[in-house]
Amino acid sequence: MGQHPLTEDDMKFLDSYMKVMKPVTAAVDLLQGEGDCYIGHVIPTIKGIQHKLQLLNDKSMTPLINAINNGLCKRFGDILTSDDYNVATMLIPKFKLNYLQPSQCATMKDLLIQAVQATIGE
Repeated sequence: MGQHPLTEDDMKFLDSYMKVMKPVTAAVDLLQGEGDCYIGHVIPTIKGIQHKLQLLNDKSMTPLINAINNGLCKRFGDILTSDDYNVATMLIPKFKLNYLQPSQCATMKDLLIQAVQATIGE
């Protein structure tokens, strides 16, 4: 009765909203998976969301994209820099060092070697 039909602008907004939220919903599905989801999946998943959001250039979604990025940094900032999480990620053959910036590879490779040596030495 009191509802108005969606306008063309409403449909454009919903389409843009879906494009922004798609990587987030895919990540949630992956991380809550009961099967093949390990601690080493967290960092690449978060970085994947951030990368996909950077590729979007819809000005109307900029506040939402910024809010999601800020929330990810606030919630997962410690995890993204955690040695334990990074070692766990590097030990998954699918990721190895591929999720890192080239400038980070040498440092993280040394971290992995130290972690393996510490484990062997125990």
